[in-house]
Amino acid sequence: MVLYLQRSIEHTVSECRHAAERGGPGNDPERNRIVRRSRKWQGAAADAPMWKRYLRGLWLSGLRLSESLELSWDGDAPFTVDLSGRRPKFRIYAEGQKSHRDQLLPMTPDFAVMLLETPEDDRTGRVFRLDAIRTGKPITPTRVGMIVSKMGRKAHVVVDRVRKKVKEKVKDPETGKKKETGRLVEAEVIKYASAHDMRRAFGTRWAKRVKPATLQRLMRHEDIQTTMSYYVALDADELADELWAEFGNTFGNTGAEKGVKPASVRGR
Repeated sequence: MVLYLQRSIEHTVSECRHAAERGGPGNDPERNRIVRRSRKWQGAAADAPMWKRYLRGLWLSGLRLSESLELSWDGDAPFTVDLSGRRPKFRIYAEGQKSHRDQLLPMTPDFAVMLLETPEDDRTGRVFRLDAIRTGKPITPTRVGMIVSKMGRKAHVVVDRVRKKVKEKVKDPETGKKKETGRLVEAEVIKYASAHDMRRAFGTRWAKRVKPATLQRLMRHEDIQTTMSYYVALDADELADELWAEFGNTFGNTGAEKGVKPASVRGR
């Protein structure tokens, strides 16, 4: 999923660059649209590495959006990276923690490796510096969430499809814009990837690898039942593959290596 979102950034940057190369607006409506877009997204080429790194960080860390924007290299920050022990950890002081308790928590190895890619001289201030190109000020959490969701829609990363009653919209022949008619119709509603879906994906991935108590600490859930929902969602075939892999480790072969057929096929 993170790869598709990164491609969305690259596609936007590519469109802006091509529009700039072609010059100003002409008679072609599509060309005009892209040029307008390039003006709206001026500085997109400079933004791309920042957003790619942020999306990768969300994917690997499992952090809530607000936590990701608060995470700091500074030791006295409410939510900080702690490199003092054998392994990198999160240090969360009471004011930066949902449970209002000081905690020292583990982070996954892949996210730790990503953080350690940062040169030592650059390990100050916010870990993810999402600053507006024009003002240089930090982008607000609400705005960051909107941008990531927009990338999810543009990359067409679908996470859910449901049929529900929605207000009908029709195109106004005069303005060309859609407006509600007030009539309810049944339609498929598509949900595209958001920042929170990155966190859900993190929980699903690590539920296959660690025990519930460990995942609860990784995701900082107050209630273990919230954590258990990730185990209920595990695919039965994937669990069966893990069981057979463990069977092979214990007994010396996986069955599949020796051509063992499923029980439903044997005996026919």
